[in-house]
Amino acid sequence: MYNFIIFLLSWIFLNIKKYQQTTTTTTIFYSFQLMKSHRIFKNLKSLLKRNNLRMMEIDVNGLNNLPYEILLQIFSYLKLTDLKHLKLVSKRISVVSSEPSLWRNFLIRLSTQGRIAPRVCHSAVVYKNLMYVYGGHLPDKHTFIKDVKNDLSIYNFEKRKWSSKANKKLIKGQLPEKTEHTAVLYKQSMYIFGGYSVGPSYSDINVYKVDLETYELEIIEAKEGQVRPFGRSAHSAVVWKDYMYVFGGWDGTESNNSLFKFNFLTHEWTKVTLKLGGGAVAPPCIRSHSSVVHENLLYIIGGYGPEGHPAYPYCFDLVNEQWHSLEQNKGGPCARSRLKTVVYGNNIYCLGGWNRENYYNDFWRFNLLTKEWEKIIPDFELQGIGQYSLVQYQNQIYIYGGYNPSTCSPQPNIYTYIAALYQEENETSKAVNLEDDKELTDQELLEKEKHLELELIQQQNRDKLVISYSTPIVHTASRVDQSLSTIGIPTN
Repeated sequence: MYNFIIFLLSWIFLNIKKYQQTTTTTTIFYSFQLMKSHRIFKNLKSLLKRNNLRMMEIDVNGLNNLPYEILLQIFSYLKLTDLKHLKLVSKRISVVSSEPSLWRNFLIRLSTQGRIAPRVCHSAVVYKNLMYVYGGHLPDKHTFIKDVKNDLSIYNFEKRKWSSKANKKLIKGQLPEKTEHTAVLYKQSMYIFGGYSVGPSYSDINVYKVDLETYELEIIEAKEGQVRPFGRSAHSAVVWKDYMYVFGGWDGTESNNSLFKFNFLTHEWTKVTLKLGGGAVAPPCIRSHSSVVHENLLYIIGGYGPEGHPAYPYCFDLVNEQWHSLEQNKGGPCARSRLKTVVYGNNIYCLGGWNRENYYNDFWRFNLLTKEWEKIIPDFELQGIGQYSLVQYQNQIYIYGGYNPSTCSPQPNIYTYIAALYQEENETSKAVNLEDDKELTDQELLEKEKHLELELIQQQNRDKLVISYSTPIVHTASRVDQSLSTIGIPTN
């Protein structure tokens, strides 16, 4: 890789020096035929040729004098560790290596202030700029579950700081020890259900409500004589409108595929009758799966049960209360358990998991519009992970805790993935390309050029970047600082 970069830079320098009497635009863009095509360069090439403009002159005195976009394209081939090292080379190289688009294929480990006890099978919800982490346990190679926890800890996304003082703020009692439970957010409260406890094991069917503004704890007991779910762990729970939907899990003896909903307003449970649509079947009895809601649909992904791992996702229509299988969407990370999922935009993201033999460290994206899986190749330092928590805050996805098979213990770090960068890239990829193979009329070409020019201007406005054709592009420190504070790229 380094030899390729050195060769590329040398080739650019030699050609610029050789043809310095002519426009440097052609030289620069021919050099980029050796690399991946870049949308911004194609746009600039078209505009420059059409307006007979010269791109910025390049001083060949060193790497620091190369244009921002050339350095950016070269750095896009580097690994995460190399990008971190580049930040120490010089101030300008540090600025370029901090460009958000360079970090879109990485799971980045964040430096945090303080830590909490490492754990697996905990729960996490996001309220305002805080992540609340509750319960979990410390795995053991021999007993599997030990040291079940009841602490409620807080992580501040803006300050990157942990606090374990939430338990002391609780009013009217303390939370029980729980692991393999679920927690969801409804309005300003955290609702906890199910899980394994050392004392009552799987018999606790109460709902624990924690008001995250007042820290008042309320125990909502299941009413006698009414429908009540049986105790369970390793289930899933999601929120849709004024209901919490609970699916599947393990009751200490077997897995199940029952679906219950809890009304946040009346505190009543209802068992959802299984309805099958289009010849599809309901999900099998599973545990350690994951579920998310997008619009009016509940998606079930992964899990394990008597029939093994499901080969494809399942979908539940929350309006018509009807199941549908997504049998045509086999593949992806479905045939595994102990994974988590989260929705950002029109995509479901999931990481790792366990297939009863090995843990994975692959990162997947399921497009909810096309119903297609896409594997993201992260430069992830862990060889595998499972039983972690996965949440979304603003434009990022955060991973905390989970089992690390390399050490047979929980990993204590927070990792982040910048989902917004993919979303923006995916949207701009739909724009018109002047270099399409299709032959166009003069009128069509003119319209596309206008569209391209407008799009480029909009891109410049979004980035707050003014492009000059006579002087090198200068990226101010304020822009870089703003980018880093928005997406959380590590600065150390």
